[in-house]
Amino acid sequence: MSIIQIRSKDSSMHIRMAHLCFLASHKVNGVSMEHTNILRTLVFRDFHEMYPSKIIALTNGVSQRRWIQCANPHLAEAITRSLGDEEWLINLNLLSQLNAWKYDKQFIRTFICLRYFNKKRLIEHLIKKVDGTAASIEGFCENYLNSAGEAEEVMVNVIAKRVTTTKRQILYLFYILHRFIKLKEDIRSQGAVGKVLYLISGRAQHSDLEGKKIIEAVYKIMRYINND
Repeated sequence: MSIIQIRSKDSSMHIRMAHLCFLASHKVNGVSMEHTNILRTLVFRDFHEMYPSKIIALTNGVSQRRWIQCANPHLAEAITRSLGDEEWLINLNLLSQLNAWKYDKQFIRTFICLRYFNKKRLIEHLIKKVDGTAASIEGFCENYLNSAGEAEEVMVNVIAKRVTTTKRQILYLFYILHRFIKLKEDIRSQGAVGKVLYLISGRAQHSDLEGKKIIEAVYKIMRYINND
């Protein structure tokens, strides 16, 4: 029972804050299922045996209703046609039934067309936002529009989350710089790689100085690469 005690029994008599918080909380959220299983089987194993319904897994409000039905309605329609109804909107596990169509040429063709259509919409939206604004993004329209004024085929690589040292934006910036340097070293490989558009979205908390420095680094690297 010493494992689940609130106060340690050594000479320091420290309060075990994690244990106190567990007992004081109505629910304990592990967010992802993987992390939730770690809490249940390792970190709070004994507490979980006493309160088996207390540790839950809720993923920060992300749902298929918001991120597929609202943000990507054409894809939602394609899924509903394949599955036969909209039950998947309240039971995401039903999406596993799409495996039955993974070799269906018509379904694959529809999925690829939807991806291209949405990518084109995104690029055209960005062009409207940046056209004629900051000097650091001059040439953006020319890089991603063809002679007919339509969005070209391009790979879009996105990271969107709060900007701070624990969210891996620094690693993402190193990756972009690495790709850029490799292309500069071997100019012949540029045609094989194709065009890539990197999007970084997020903001730092007002007191997070390191996060603000990361945003500053993003702008500096953007200006350097875009003006090369």
